Amino acid sequence: MQRSVLGWLCCVVLCVGCSGESDKSKANRPKTSTAKGVVTYGGKPLDDALIVFVPEENEGTAASAVTDSHGGFSMMAFPPEKGAVPGKYNVTVSKTIEPPTVEFNESSHDAPAPKASKPKSLIPSKYSQAKTSNLIAVVPAEGTETLQIDLKD
Repeated sequence: MQRSVLGWLCCVVLCVGCSGESDKSKANRPKTSTAKGVVTYGGKPLDDALIVFVPEENEGTAASAVTDSHGGFSMMAFPPEKGAVPGKYNVTVSKTIEPPTVEFNESSHDAPAPKASKPKSLIPSKYSQAKTSNLIAVVPAEGTETLQIDLKD
């Protein structure tokens, strides 16, 4: 009986201690606001694209998201919690497809190995770099659910 009480007490202390550390780290984070919107490419929703908000001058906290099937996104600076630190950001958007894998064929073991292929971008590559995307987003302190990122060829 004494062992089970001691074991239970240790569990309680550990749980309280762990949750306290989590709260302390959250207390030191900058405040975040809702940052939701839609990405389109050629006027159509862009699904499965990675969006990154890069703070201007690279000072601050970045945020990222992946678009849903309707091009919608909700930025996260501290995943899994939603929200971005209020401010002005350079935006990058990328969507790639992995090249098909080449399976080894024992009968062609003397053939030269195929060259490794890079992922193929499905949108213009300029959007994948903060310096070339020319995309800007502003997250106000009160948050927003109407960010619109329109990509063109």
